[in-house]
Amino acid sequence: MLPTYDAPTVATLMGFPPATAARPTTSATIEHAVEQGLPRTALRHVIQRIAGPDPARITRLEHSIVPKTTLERRTTRLSPEESERTERLARLFAHAIRALGSEDEARAFLTTPHPMLENRTPLEAARTDLATRRAEHILHALEYGLAP
Repeated sequence: MLPTYDAPTVATLMGFPPATAARPTTSATIEHAVEQGLPRTALRHVIQRIAGPDPARITRLEHSIVPKTTLERRTTRLSPEESERTERLARLFAHAIRALGSEDEARAFLTTPHPMLENRTPLEAARTDLATRRAEHILHALEYGLAP
């Protein structure tokens, strides 16, 4: 994980309850939740923040993370693998918000093909951990004014 992992923002994007002094949100908290299987609603929370109000776009993006028939069988929890994909998307969006300054700019970045990702969008790249790391590298360079 990057040293700049923003656990509170990732948790908020996934719809976790607010942290308290007695129960702070940490990367370990999120890791444990992913291992146990995130609530099915976590995927919807992340997707709605990224896709906005367009129901067709929400559905398309949701099914790119968890196939439609599989998602229909998930009544309460996602599998650990689906949870990891959900967290990965929330992590990438949180990083884009921080690097670019707003959710609108982050959405534009996530949905625009990038030459360093073989002209795929960062959302498309987020299907694998390795390509997500490449997208995070681009964001890190933008955040700190470095040439990617």
